[in-house]
Amino acid sequence: MNANDAQRDDWKQFLEYHPELRDSIVGVDDFDDVEPSCGEVLRGEVKSPSAIEGAEFRFGSIRMVGHGKQTNHWCGSFGKFLACSRVELHNKMIFDKDGRLVDCRGKADVHPVFRSCDKPSCPVCYERGWAVREADNITFRLQESAKRLDHVAFGDVEHIIASVDPKDWGLSEEQIRKKVLEGLKRRGVVGGCIISHWARFERGVRGWHLGVHYHCLSFIRSGFRKCRGCSHVNDKGSRFFCKGCSNFYGVSKECYKSDGLIVEVKGRRKSVFGTAFYQLNHSTFDSSKRRHNIVKWFGVCSYRRMKVPKEARKEYNEKRKPKCRICGSLLVRHEYCGHDLNILAWFAKRRGAREKVERFFGLACDFVQRPEVRKWGSGSYEED
Repeated sequence: MNANDAQRDDWKQFLEYHPELRDSIVGVDDFDDVEPSCGEVLRGEVKSPSAIEGAEFRFGSIRMVGHGKQTNHWCGSFGKFLACSRVELHNKMIFDKDGRLVDCRGKADVHPVFRSCDKPSCPVCYERGWAVREADNITFRLQESAKRLDHVAFGDVEHIIASVDPKDWGLSEEQIRKKVLEGLKRRGVVGGCIISHWARFERGVRGWHLGVHYHCLSFIRSGFRKCRGCSHVNDKGSRFFCKGCSNFYGVSKECYKSDGLIVEVKGRRKSVFGTAFYQLNHSTFDSSKRRHNIVKWFGVCSYRRMKVPKEARKEYNEKRKPKCRICGSLLVRHEYCGHDLNILAWFAKRRGAREKVERFFGLACDFVQRPEVRKWGSGSYEED
C-alpha cells in the first residue's frame, strides 16, 4: 500500500466516525493569529499552541512537525557562549527587560547558544531551530521581493488562509496544493510562499484534528486596500454583499462556485517573521518523501523568477547578528574560565522545546574571547 492509498483509507475512516465535522470544520480559523517577535521566540515567550501539545496527528503519510525521532543526543544540548567583554566601553548603568537598574561596570553581556539539527521532524529542534531559520528565510525573501515589486500595484505582504473543500481531502498533498495554487492565482495572488496545514487545534480538548487548509504569505494584484477599507470586510462566510464586486472577495466568491476554496485574508501584518514562525511551528509534511519542503515558493517570488544576490543575504545576516545590550558591539565566542556554579551548570544543561533561556550579565574577567583560527584550504577565517 502506497502513501496515497493509506491517506484515502484514513479519509474514509474519518468520514465514518466523524460525519458531523465534514461541514463544520471548513473555514474555521486557527487557535489565534499571533505575531511573536524574534526575541520573544528565542526567549520562549510564545503563547501559541505547540505541535507537540496534545495527541500526535497522523493522516496517511501526513505528519505534524515535531513528531519524529530525535536526530541525535546533541539536540538541545549547550553549545557555546557568545559574549561581549569590552569592559572599557561598559562604564554605565542600564535597565534590564524587567525595569531593574543594572550596574554594567566590569560586566560582560553573555548569550548562551544551544545546538540544533534544524530538522522539522525533531521534537527538540523543530521550533527553536528549524522554524526560526525558515521564518527568517521567509522574511528575507519577502523583503527582497517587495523591493523589486511595485508597491502601488501589489501592496504589502498579506496573510491568506485557503480552506480546502472536504470532498478533496482524500487527494494527495501534491494534488491539493496544485489546486490551491490555481485557485489563488485566479483570485489575483501573484506570488509568495505557501505552508501546508492539515490539522486544526481544538480548544476544548487541546488537541489536533483533521482540517486541510493552507497558509500563504503573498502579494495580491492591485493590493488589498479596497477590500480592507470596505464596510463588508468582516462579513465572513457567505460574503453576500461581495457578490458582483470586482475586488478580491467578489472574485473569490465567484471562484468558489468552481473550486470550493474558502479564502480569507487576515489583518494587516505587524511582523512577517512572527506570522511565518507561528504558521511553521504547527505545519505538516509528507513523511513518505525523503525530503519534503514544507515552504513552497510560487509566482513572482519563486526561485526561478526571482534571483537574490548573495551580497544581499550577507548584508541581511550581518544586521541580524546578536549585539551587546551595553555598548552595541557584536557578540563573539568566549570561553568561560571562572568558578561560578550557576554558570558552570550551563555546560550540562539541555534545552527543552519551549524552555526560556535568558541572556545574563557575568563578570568580564571570567570570560576569555576565543581567537579566530584560520582553517587551511578554506580561504576564510572562521571560528574553530
